Amino acid sequence: MMQKKSIDTISKKEIVEFRKKIRSFYRKHKRILPFRNISDPYKITVSELMLQQTQVDRVVSYYGKWIRHFPDWKQLHLASQTDILAAWSGLGYNRRALYLKKIADIITNAYSGKFPEEVDELVKLPGIGKYTANAIAVFAFKKRVAAVDTNIKKVLLSSFDLPSDLPDSVIQKLAELVLPDRNLKDWHYALMDYAKSLPKSVHDRYAPRYKQSKFEGSIRQIRGFILKELTAGKSVTKTTIARSLNRANDDVSKAVIELQNEGFITISKNKLLIKN
Repeated sequence: MMQKKSIDTISKKEIVEFRKKIRSFYRKHKRILPFRNISDPYKITVSELMLQQTQVDRVVSYYGKWIRHFPDWKQLHLASQTDILAAWSGLGYNRRALYLKKIADIITNAYSGKFPEEVDELVKLPGIGKYTANAIAVFAFKKRVAAVDTNIKKVLLSSFDLPSDLPDSVIQKLAELVLPDRNLKDWHYALMDYAKSLPKSVHDRYAPRYKQSKFEGSIRQIRGFILKELTAGKSVTKTTIARSLNRANDDVSKAVIELQNEGFITISKNKLLIKN
């Protein structure tokens, strides 16, 4: 039986050639995006949370609108939840907007307006996992860390012909192994841009094993509709939602309970309201 290739067999020459390949591609095909080549921790954090589970092209327009509405942590801290959700409306996964609001409150109240720089502190903030913390550390503070998202993972595994079931800890070690000595921001941008050029066969081979549930007919669809109606200033009850979407009362009640528990809404005299 053929033994699976491991990162221990990767030579220095292979690493050098890999770096050359990525840099060469980047010189010719790098993308110009509004949240690149900046160092403002606020703007970088906003962009990184928006980019979670959302395509770059969709994020670009929302990012600009968000920054115009809430240019820094202080303005976001002072903003109402209604305004925040209205600015986010249509981007999906609305809890990310609440995460940003909570981060703004923490930065203002607990950190006196100064954003933490170290990964160990960043991962304590709402909505920020290991990848996002590493990305912020690299892009905002030029820390020597490797940020590995799904697309960078595909680049690493396919370039070195590694198995798709390699543990995340090993992939992280590989990402650190191939890190260049300088220009780490551009290095990560280059990996991301190279990932966009990968053929469908590579994306399929290294695709996550789980399948995202369908949006149509889901509880998530009801949640999104409720927040969209509320941020538009409409009068909303569980009955009107069930009627508008032709959904069972039990499904609407489940969506409402989730939104209440997560701090999105409150109920007063049977009316659903944004919690401010």
